Amino acid sequence: MTEMNIKKAGKVIILAGCLAGTVLLQSLPVMAAEMEETRQENFSPETEEPAEVEEQEMLQEAETVETGEAEAVQGEKEESREAEETVSDDIYIDAAATMPDERRSCQINMTALLPDELRIDLYADVRNVSAHTVYRLPLYFDNGYMQRCFVEPGEYTVTNIGVYDDSTGKYAFVFPEDFVLSDNEAVDLFTMLADEEAVQEEIDERLRNNSSVEESEESNPWEGLAEDKELTVPSDYEVTHTGTGGGKVGIQGEAVREHEIVIRIEKGGIPGIMTVKYSMDGEDGPWSEETAVPLSGSIALFEDVGNKAKESGMTAYFSADPRDPESLFADGDQYSAYIPDPSTELVIRHKGDGAAALVVRELVKGTHAFYLLYESGCAIRVEVLKGGTFGDAVVYVSMDGGKSFMEQMILPVDGVIGLPEIGVELVFTGSDNDSLMTAGDTYSVDAVKEDYRPLIIGVTAFLMIVGCILYGMFRHYMLQQLPSASDYRIEPYIPFAQRERQEL
Repeated sequence: MTEMNIKKAGKVIILAGCLAGTVLLQSLPVMAAEMEETRQENFSPETEEPAEVEEQEMLQEAETVETGEAEAVQGEKEESREAEETVSDDIYIDAAATMPDERRSCQINMTALLPDELRIDLYADVRNVSAHTVYRLPLYFDNGYMQRCFVEPGEYTVTNIGVYDDSTGKYAFVFPEDFVLSDNEAVDLFTMLADEEAVQEEIDERLRNNSSVEESEESNPWEGLAEDKELTVPSDYEVTHTGTGGGKVGIQGEAVREHEIVIRIEKGGIPGIMTVKYSMDGEDGPWSEETAVPLSGSIALFEDVGNKAKESGMTAYFSADPRDPESLFADGDQYSAYIPDPSTELVIRHKGDGAAALVVRELVKGTHAFYLLYESGCAIRVEVLKGGTFGDAVVYVSMDGGKSFMEQMILPVDGVIGLPEIGVELVFTGSDNDSLMTAGDTYSVDAVKEDYRPLIIGVTAFLMIVGCILYGMFRHYMLQQLPSASDYRIEPYIPFAQRERQEL
């Protein structure tokens, strides 16, 4: 095939392709119209629209569910994060470490009302919402399930009440409502068992089981719960109570001078809640400010209160049983005690074999036997002329140390001899037997006051003498260190210029 023939064939092919493309373009609109007619025949408008709407609604619903679940998960994560941050940011403070001051001017008093037989130790957490501070109040059985705490003003909520060393959570408690404290405001909170009957059944079951087993007193904590013990408090001095309360007060310590202590209950109850005022010099003396009695039940007493605080060496102890309403301290009650001057002493001596003992008692309340005898200069002597029991023995009495005696007398049956001249009475005590008073026995009463002035004068004179001796010895020693007279040479003073001329 020649080259010309190949070119003609190519032109023919190109021409055929152009014709085919033109025909195809002209047939496209017709094909599109036919396809539209076919679609309209197979799918009517009534069936197409609901299908599309339902599909759109399903898609929207699915999107809504997914969005809600995502928001819920996000909210839970944010709440969990906030709770973790809150817990981690809270500062825990022991209630016993709080003290009233300008910042912590409010007080929280919390009490748990529990059965006496339960004998558990629990705690309560009180949270300051804005300050993120949690105060833990221990509520011990030994303290009557009571505790107080000094806090700052703010909004508070009780977040937790639990039992120490209890991981089972079997004790459920009633939570107090949230509260708000303003400056210098106090609140009383109470809690109790949510299901006291269930706990009581448990206690009764334990008591029944323990009653069938012989155990030692140390291993059976329920033994003797019903026994009532007398409320006592140790005291070095006699304390007189005036009022209706059942609380006990004791005074201990070594005084530096004479005191007439008077303690007045301002707010009754038990230690940890109650407040008092006291005077070291009787009801007419200066009174202290209102003082809170801590849970330990003891406060140090200071003299010259209001002017300057000075330790008196005395401590007051308070005791009350929170389980017994009759043993609590009552508002307005007073407790008083006389503390003698430590430099004074009422010395009572007995010589003989008789069994009777002698006590000196004041006739007028508020007076003191020592000062009555000391100021009157009396020295009492009692001699037994005839032995026997009270009402039979014969004695005679001297008030000047035995220089002169009153008329002999029969010792009264009650053993009391009154001496109204000096304001005291002699009280003989002892058991009822034939040898209660023995003939020849003597009793003496002397008011002795230590006078340190001679000792002070003597010590001062001794120190002065020793000082003079030491000064003389030191002066003599220093004079020995100086050169002797032979070591000195006196020469006239010659000016330098004149000395040069003389040498020339």
